[in-house]
Amino acid sequence: MSIWIGIDPGGARTGLAESDATASMAFPWTTVPSQQVVEVLKKRHALEPLAGFVVGTPHRWDGSPTHGTPLADQMAGALQAAFPELPVHRISEQFTSKIASRAAHAAGASKRVKKDKGLLDAASASVLLQDFLSNRPA
Repeated sequence: MSIWIGIDPGGARTGLAESDATASMAFPWTTVPSQQVVEVLKKRHALEPLAGFVVGTPHRWDGSPTHGTPLADQMAGALQAAFPELPVHRISEQFTSKIASRAAHAAGASKRVKKDKGLLDAASASVLLQDFLSNRPA
């Protein structure tokens, strides 16, 4: 089986997560400058085939776009152009940062970890990827 990549796009940096080979569990992977995401994923895909991508898309309670929605749109478009053979799924990223922060707190992470936005971005990507993996049809 192949690995899925979860993506929490941002203006300056983007959190990345990856699934296990059975696509049943998600793990934080890394955080990279947003303009380098496609390059990093091309290198990752060369090492091991990827199954596809899950891009977190922010929206308000009423479903309207936020300031981050265009970033997610741009990321999804760049991935579709760079990897036309792979699916690019969009998933709501509502509350993923809060969930990741609370999980870090519950795990007893130090204040440094809880305030490190890069680590939280990768953890947020893991949360949204796990949501996708848990809810996709078998």
